[in-house]
Amino acid sequence: MSTFKISLRKAREAVEIILSSGQIPFLLGSPAIGKSAVVADVARKANLKMIDVRASGLLPEDVNGMGAVVDGKAKFLPFTDKFPLEGMEVPKGFSGWLLFLDELTNASREVQASLYQLLLDRAVGDYRLHPNVFIVVAGNRVSDRAAANAVGTALQSRVVTLDVEPSLDEWLDDVAIPGNYDHRLISFLMSNTSQFLTFNPTAREELTFSAPRTLSMLNDLLVEGELDVSSDVALPIIAGCVGSDTAAKFRVHCTTTLQLPAVKDIIANPQLTEMPTTASLVYGVIVSILSYIKDDTDVVDIERLVDYALRVPSPSYLVVFGRNLIKKRPDVEMLPVFPQLQKALARALQGN
Repeated sequence: MSTFKISLRKAREAVEIILSSGQIPFLLGSPAIGKSAVVADVARKANLKMIDVRASGLLPEDVNGMGAVVDGKAKFLPFTDKFPLEGMEVPKGFSGWLLFLDELTNASREVQASLYQLLLDRAVGDYRLHPNVFIVVAGNRVSDRAAANAVGTALQSRVVTLDVEPSLDEWLDDVAIPGNYDHRLISFLMSNTSQFLTFNPTAREELTFSAPRTLSMLNDLLVEGELDVSSDVALPIIAGCVGSDTAAKFRVHCTTTLQLPAVKDIIANPQLTEMPTTASLVYGVIVSILSYIKDDTDVVDIERLVDYALRVPSPSYLVVFGRNLIKKRPDVEMLPVFPQLQKALARALQGN
């Protein structure tokens, strides 16, 4: 385990720097935190066709190739759909390939050994990789006990290992809020930060855990599946996504948020509508307001909602609201109430 951990957002930048130098980044971190999403983002930004290869499902011959007789000579022929070789045409519309070898630490020792030539020499058997192939590898820590095997020192010294750890603030800013995740889920995590990542390698009796990937699954159930959290089947379903402890706490939070003032009431009377005082409810009303605001929301309504938000009981809530409001609707800077919000945010950031 490294002393220097890196967040997912910063890992994207680090991967780009490492690839541009011709080296291979190795993303090492707990399961379900979003390592694959980082690689996919890098591929999109660099206009590279991503080839996702799960090392845990490979056999050595998948890497070394299958034996065949070519022109009277025995050769190992590689799988070019996985490993683009010299002489192949770059796919139309792309600048090259990004070969993502995921779950490297879950691969058998034999497969890890077969990958050494690919990673160290950029070769598959007698054939060399195309020069426009970039490689990223990822895996779980051995300490996570996720059926992981330590990589050999020969490989460790030839890749740049990044010890990745997710950040709740970054996930909210980069994924949940711009993705219009269910406001109950966002406010729950804001007021229960320890529930963002509950993976525990020693708690093997728990069926699953809360993490960026499983929280996104829960959001799909809430938004796309319209899951009624008060129904008899809801708790087992939620627990099947994020674990029993998080599920129970989330359900209580959802019950609590029923006490929130309606956005339409806030718009009708921003000064007289009740402002919650407990953290979970304040976050709940902030997120419900942010969820209400869309590209076509009337600016008069937004001004009234800002007027209400200025009444929050602590500056920290206002920072969350103001930062995300400006991201969603940059045109709020034109509203008459904006200077007042700007001054309040400045005071909050200065700790006053």
